[in-house]
This record gives sequence, C-alpha cells and structure tokens, in this order.
Amino acid sequence: MFLVSQVKIDAGEPVSDASVLDFAGLLKQFLRELPEPLLTSQLQDAFLGCYDLVPPSKRISAVLLLCHLLPRHNLSALRYICTFLRRVVDRSFHNKMDAANIAICLAPNIFHTSSTSAVIGSDATKSMLTGQAGIVQLLIDHADEIGVVSSDLHERVTMMTECFSDSVLDDCELETTECREKKRSGSFQGEQ
Repeated sequence: MFLVSQVKIDAGEPVSDASVLDFAGLLKQFLRELPEPLLTSQLQDAFLGCYDLVPPSKRISAVLLLCHLLPRHNLSALRYICTFLRRVVDRSFHNKMDAANIAICLAPNIFHTSSTSAVIGSDATKSMLTGQAGIVQLLIDHADEIGVVSSDLHERVTMMTECFSDSVLDDCELETTECREKKRSGSFQGEQ
C-alpha cells in the first residue's frame, strides 16, 4: 500500500485511501533522503553532547539554543515537523504514539543513522541511539520553543551590536590577538 500511495502522491493524485502508516513511511523516507540530515552532520555531535549535559535540567535550554546554529531552512523544517508531531502526541490516547514512541521511530531518520555502520548491541551504539531518541523527544515536547529567541539572548545580542561596530564582530574571531586590539582601540562612549 505504501508504494501505491507514494506513486499517487508523486503523480499529484488524491490519496484518500492511504493509511496513517503510509504517511509515516513517507515522512521517514523524506527525512532519510535529505542530502544533509535535518540536524546537520556538523552539529550532530554537539546535539548529542547537549543531551549528555549534567545536570539534565540544562538539556532543554542547551538543545534549543543549539537549534539557532542550524541553517535557516533546517530550523524552519525542524520546527514545522516537530509542531506536527506534537499534534500527533496530543492524540496519543487514541493512536498510542507518545513523544517517546515517535522519537524512537524517527530519530535514526532525523540523524541519518546507518545501522550497517555500527555493531548493533554495542554499548556505544545503544548510548548514541538513546541520546538521539532523547533529543528528538525533547524537540517534540518543546516544538513551540524551537527557533524562539529568549528575551535575555535578544538583549545580549542588541548590547553587543551597540557596543561593537559591525566590522569588529564580522571581521575577527573573539580569541585572536588582532580582534582584542581592535576592541581595545575602540571607544565605548563613541568617537571623541
């Protein structure tokens, strides 16, 4: 049935006879076939590191803050998908799919985990899969906060842009000597 529904969707035909499982399969296939994972290859280790943060009370804010480093389109798609999945979770009484169940099903597709690249059953693989599912569950549970800039962060960015000229923030890395010299030579009170 899944292949029939996929052919119909590709042809632009209505799929009123498609089941929920067909659409779940399409979502998983879409996520798997993205050229770059939704949480990007460069940030996946950072997301897993956020999940391992101690104390666990810092996980939510760390993962949500890390989402701001995603490319704009990835962030938008992540928020849209997680908001949709949150609506599925809201009906878990009927469909038996809570955030943990959905996360277990979708985490390998969101992270592009290849089961052939790792030995199933190893402690490292179990830990990685647990972390991936935990991150996806956290994102589903906090879908309405994905991509939202806190007032504190907004104030800090505003203060930085007022204190430093754009060229200082854009042209140098904060750790370089040249950057420190540019900052020292500038005046916080304006030009004198």
